[in-house]
Order: sequence, then structure tokens, then C-alpha cells
Amino acid sequence: MVNLNTSRIAHTPTGNQNVASFSDIANVASQSKADGHIRAKSDGLGGVVVYGHKGGFRSLFNKSNPQRQDAGTLEVKKSVDNYVQGKNPKVQALADQLMSRFVSQNGDVVARMTNQDVIAIKQQLDDAERIAGSIDGLARSLQNGGDLTTAFRDNLPGIAFAFGQINSGRKSDEVDLAVKGLCVPELGAGTALAIIDTLNNGGPLDDGTKSLLKAMFPKNSFGGKADLDKVFHDFETSQNRDNLVNDLCDIANRRWFNPESIGSSKQTQHYLIRTPNDQHAPLFLDDLEAQDKLQGFDQANPSGKLGKLKDAFEKHMAARNEINEPNREYLSDNSYAVDWDAPKNMPYYDRNHSPSPSIALMSGLDRLLSAVKIG
Repeated sequence: MVNLNTSRIAHTPTGNQNVASFSDIANVASQSKADGHIRAKSDGLGGVVVYGHKGGFRSLFNKSNPQRQDAGTLEVKKSVDNYVQGKNPKVQALADQLMSRFVSQNGDVVARMTNQDVIAIKQQLDDAERIAGSIDGLARSLQNGGDLTTAFRDNLPGIAFAFGQINSGRKSDEVDLAVKGLCVPELGAGTALAIIDTLNNGGPLDDGTKSLLKAMFPKNSFGGKADLDKVFHDFETSQNRDNLVNDLCDIANRRWFNPESIGSSKQTQHYLIRTPNDQHAPLFLDDLEAQDKLQGFDQANPSGKLGKLKDAFEKHMAARNEINEPNREYLSDNSYAVDWDAPKNMPYYDRNHSPSPSIALMSGLDRLLSAVKIG
């Protein structure tokens, strides 16, 4: 009989078919030897206890118990299945994939799980849920309306993952097509405003924030990485938050909102733009109501500039999509022309078939989440 410390076991409710909490099992595993095997045994009352390899002198006399190790692995399988019920299908698929290394489709143990295996699987599933749930959350907010800056700010983990897919040099055909169908300028502008809003409210300018901001500024885009590096350096030197917000608002305005960014005087800087969804593209802010929100931008204080950008973004995202198409005369030259003649069923034309950029971005996020592999 193994003398179990009751604070280091995961216990099913006695006398029924429920399974131990996967969070409890992972907690037990974290308190046990990493390379020890997770185990399970009956509690004699109709329930099951799951436990890690007990350390100390007693473990010398209990080196292995294959039956209890198999039982532990099967209990983890049941617990994982229960843990992912109702979660995003991507997370459920990942759980099946991870557990297939240990339990066959017939329910036989093919490899016994260590405590470290349990901890790693819990971390991977939680990370996947955080990413998939975040992308789903932003898509729902875009569909339902409301404060878009808050929606972007609350879902930055999924957005950061999306930009990782956008900037990846190696994409599957399915992911590449999904990226082409994603309104990347709108995703970038909303994310930048959410970050600036957080900084304006005292949030930290940490490495993750810097990396995400840089991910939205490809080479040759307005307000590029060199501008950002200077702003970051100036803030680290002065700790002047008003200047930080002011400078980032100026960069965001040049990058996405300024009408000059789509005017003929700046044409040469947009030689890479091929579609309205191109990562180098601005918002094509042709909606007069959105443009009106930017009146007096240069004279405003930092918070005022941020407010004007947020208001213009909200107007742009709600405007009819035909208002936001690029000026065809400006893009008529073959050197700069958007691929208007591409097949109309290409995903980036969904923005023309949606009632607004907000709904087009929602659809694009749904497609991206369906295409990518998480975990």
C-alpha cells in the first residue's frame, strides 16, 4: 500500500463516473518528480485517486508499478477529454493529437505518461485555448459591435499569433490563402490603437509590446521600424509618457490614416501594394465621416490625437465597404495597380462582399483560425 499524501492526489468524486480535474492532476504532477510516471488506483470506495511518483526513501521500494502507471495514463486521457469539452475545435483536435502518443484509438496504453508529460500537455492546451479563444473573441466583437479599441486590447494574444502567421515566410497553401483574405491594415490599425490606448493609461512598454508593434510595420511601410526604435529609445531615456503616446499617434496616423498615404505624392512608397488587404496598405480612408474625425489632429494633445484616431477607426470599420475601396485612378498604373482582375472568388474580395470592413475582418479571422495549426 502506497502511503499517499492527500494534498498531492487528484481524486474523482466517490461512487460515480466523473473524472478528476485535469487542473488538479497537473498540480499533482508539478509537485512530483518530472520523470516519474503519473499513476492511479482505486480508493476502495468507488472513486479513483491519481498521483505522481512519491519521492523520498519509500520510493526506493516502489520503483515501478506498470498497472498503476497504465491506469494513471488512462485517467489523464479521460480527464483531458473532459477538460476540452466545449472548447474551440482547434483545442479539441490538439488534445486528440497530444494524447494519441499515449493512448490508442482503441483505448489501449501505448506509452506511459510522466509527470512532465502531463504538465507539458496542460500548458499546450491552455496556450492553444488562449490563442483560439482570443481570435474568436475579437471576431465576435467585430460582429456584435461596441468599443473596438477595448475588443482589440482584450484579445492581443490571438492578434499576436495572427501576425506571426502573416509574417511567416513559410506558410501552407491554406494559410497563405487565408492571409490574403484577411484585412491586415484594419487588423494592424486596431491593434496599434489598442496598444497606444494601454500605454496612455499607464501600461508598460515591455518587449512583447514592442515586438507586436514592429510586426505591423513591414519594410517600406509608412512609419517603419526605424521610427519605432527611436520612439522606444526616447521613452526609455526620458520616461515621458505624453511624448510616447504623441509620437506613436503620429506614426499610426502616417501609417494608416493620413489621406496623404494614399495620395499621388506618396505613390512611389506603395509600390508593393497589390490588394486592399496587403500588409503595406493604409486603410484607404475615403469615408468622409471618418476623415472628418481627424480634423485638427496636428494641433491636438496626445490624448486628443488618440481619441481622433479611435473615432476615425470606428467610423471606418462601420462604413459601407464600397466607400473604402482604393482610388482606382491612383492605382491604375500597372506598376502600382491592385489586382482588380484576379478571380472574383479570391478571399480578399470578401471585403467587397461584406457590408463593412468590420464584418470583412471578422470573416477573415474565422478563415485564418480554420486554416492555421495551433500547438
